[in-house]
Amino acid sequence: MRSLSHRLLALDLVWIWFAACVHVGQQQEQSWRLLTLSPLPEPAAQDAGDPSSPGPVQSAIGVGPIHLPGYLDQDQLVTRISENRVTLSENDRWAEPLEGNIAKTLAHNLSILLRTDRVILHPWPAQQQPAYQLEIDVLRFETDTAGTAQLVFRWFLRDVASGQTIAHEEAHLNAMAAGTSSERSVASLSKALGDFSLGTANLIREIVQHDTTQSALEP
Repeated sequence: MRSLSHRLLALDLVWIWFAACVHVGQQQEQSWRLLTLSPLPEPAAQDAGDPSSPGPVQSAIGVGPIHLPGYLDQDQLVTRISENRVTLSENDRWAEPLEGNIAKTLAHNLSILLRTDRVILHPWPAQQQPAYQLEIDVLRFETDTAGTAQLVFRWFLRDVASGQTIAHEEAHLNAMAAGTSSERSVASLSKALGDFSLGTANLIREIVQHDTTQSALEP
């Protein structure tokens, strides 16, 4: 009888431990805040649709690949504590891989700014090759303890047909946060990405117009 009682007690303890683990796991999962980048706000979309603004870009633009450093290539939001130290959030997660979130948000922004639906994401089908490709090495894409975003991108614009790099640059952008919450931090990252989109869209438009003019002048 004593042996049976011991076994029953052990079984009860196992069930209690299992239930506690499930409960803690559920609590942890429920405490996660899932966050995403946001595209440019409506005023930017309205400005892009203004009849007095430049017409749509006719050439297809490819976005990607986006290359992330290892410390950013994960679910948790990263906060920079100092030049040599970062920390990972316990409760804040990206709702999808950051690489894809950046690519989709950037593509959406460029589509608005260039007034075209011919912005496609890498990898693209062989039969839908874009005329130009924007490839990005992400060096920094994070906020500090005040929620201020820092974006450092090394980007390359290439002619897809020839493989030639037409333009390349390293962009450094900051965006102040309106608060220190995780939502405000991600909003500041979205703002920095929006500012990058604006500058990049202007450059792409100039290059496409120049190439179109050159083609028209060729015999």
